[in-house]
Amino acid sequence: MQNGVILLNKRFGERSTRCVSKIKSLVGRGLKIGHAGTLDSTAEGLLVILLGSMTRTSSFIMELPKIYEVKAHLGYETDTLDSSGVIVKESCAEHITRKDVEVSLASMLGWINQVPPKISAVRIEGKRSHELARKGVDISPAPKPVRVYKIEVCDFDLTEKSISLSIHCGKGTYIRSIIRDLGRALGCYATVTSLRRTYVGLMDLQDSVSLEQLQMGSVDKYLLKPYEILKNYTIYYIPEDLQRWIKAGNRVEPSKLVRRSWSPFGIGRHVVLVGRDFFSFAERMYISGKPLFKPVRTIMCSEEELRKEDIK
Repeated sequence: MQNGVILLNKRFGERSTRCVSKIKSLVGRGLKIGHAGTLDSTAEGLLVILLGSMTRTSSFIMELPKIYEVKAHLGYETDTLDSSGVIVKESCAEHITRKDVEVSLASMLGWINQVPPKISAVRIEGKRSHELARKGVDISPAPKPVRVYKIEVCDFDLTEKSISLSIHCGKGTYIRSIIRDLGRALGCYATVTSLRRTYVGLMDLQDSVSLEQLQMGSVDKYLLKPYEILKNYTIYYIPEDLQRWIKAGNRVEPSKLVRRSWSPFGIGRHVVLVGRDFFSFAERMYISGKPLFKPVRTIMCSEEELRKEDIK
C-alpha cells in the first residue's frame, strides 16, 4: 500500500472515526490512516481519507473550501440543530417567503462571527462542547470567524415548510449554525433535516467510493496519488540545485522557482513546492518587503507519486 487519498462516500449514521477504523482493518495496522475533517454521524457525503505520509497533509486539506447541500425545515429548532434532537423552540412559518430567505442569507456571506452548536467538537475549558451539553452543563460556545463564499437557494416549499440550500464555505463553518441563524433571523426557527458534503476543494463526491465497495475489492484500486491532491494549490517546481536547501526547511524566493500552476481558489496562505521525491507546503511571507516561501511541512514520497506531467 502506497501513500495516497481515498474519497469516501460516508453514509448517514456512520461515524467518521469508525470509517477510518474500518479502512485501517482493510489495509493493515502498519499503515497510518487519518482524515481531513470529520462529518457528523447525521451527515453524509465526502470524507477525505489519508493514507501513509499523506496523513501529514490533513491540516492543509482542511483549509480548502467546501460545498454542502442542506435541507432544513422551518418552524422549529432542536437542541442538536438537526433532526436527531428534541424540539425546544417552535413558531409559525406560514408567512415566510423565498425573498425573506434570500435577504436573510445575504447577511451571512463573507467573513462572519459564527457561534458553533452546543453539540459540537469545539473545546470549552479543555472539554468537548457536546460532552458538556449532554451532561446538562449550561454552556455558551464562543463565536469564531468563518468564511461563507456563496449560498444558493435550490428549493423553497412553503407547503412542506422546507428549504434546500447549496453552501460554499471555508474551514470550520457549521452548517447547522447557518440554519439556526437563518431560522432565528426569519423569526420562525429552522433545523437541518439532511446534510451532504459534495466537495472538498476540487475533490468531488461523484468520484467517491463507499465502504462496501472498499470491502469487496482492492483498496489500491481507489487510491488517489498525492499529485491528484496537489492540484488544489498553487504549485512551484524546485530546481535540482535548491532541493536539499528547501528540504532542510530554508526560505526561498519565488523567483528562483518554476511556477507550474495557480490554485483554482486564488491566493491562499500556502503554496506547494514540488521536488524530485518530496513536496513541501510553504507559507507565504514578506521580509523587508521581499516575498519569500517558508517550508512548514515536507512530505517524502516516490517519484511515481509526484508525476509532474499529471500536475496541471
